[in-house]
Amino acid sequence: MKKLYLALSLLACTFANGHAQTILDEGFEGYEQRDTTYYAKDFPEGWTYEGSGVSTKSDYYTWAVETYGRNGSYPSMSGHAWLYMDAPTYDGDPRGGFGPRTERLLTNELTLDNTYQLTFDWKAAPAYVNDYKSYTLKVYAVNTETNAETLLLDIADEKSRKASGVTSFDTWDQHQSKLDLSAFQGQTIRIAFDYVMLKTTGNALWIDN
Repeated sequence: MKKLYLALSLLACTFANGHAQTILDEGFEGYEQRDTTYYAKDFPEGWTYEGSGVSTKSDYYTWAVETYGRNGSYPSMSGHAWLYMDAPTYDGDPRGGFGPRTERLLTNELTLDNTYQLTFDWKAAPAYVNDYKSYTLKVYAVNTETNAETLLLDIADEKSRKASGVTSFDTWDQHQSKLDLSAFQGQTIRIAFDYVMLKTTGNALWIDN
């Protein structure tokens, strides 16, 4: 994973014309690259993982930084590290981790002294999200002073997903969402990534870039 970008957005400025200011760089590419899949539980400085308290015997049934030694060949994310979360896909899984439950990962504090845009890539199982409705990814802006939460994205909600720029979600392809943070100018917030299991079982989720 390279960066989760919070881009400075002035008028019609975009990444393409170079007017981007990075205020969040999680540094996942600094994690050790290994020959086999590795799940790191030490998140970047300032990031906080809030577990659901549900018992699990699997490292990847909780939020982790996943690394793979083949330069990101699994999955097709960039670099060799990314956020990863999984869940049992059948009721008899001996590793536990059944839902419903919510696993939250919060970024460090971000002081928004201008209008910003959060851009990131994600990958999920369309059938389990759209058809089975067993899990979703929700992204919130959390005000650090008042603890007020504003939902920015719910990938299971077609309107919300399309508003972020993802017009089609029917394959395992990597998708990119862009979320407007201009409403939070002058505030200090944290970005919350919530893996939400709506039923007993779920499926995998990746976040990158």
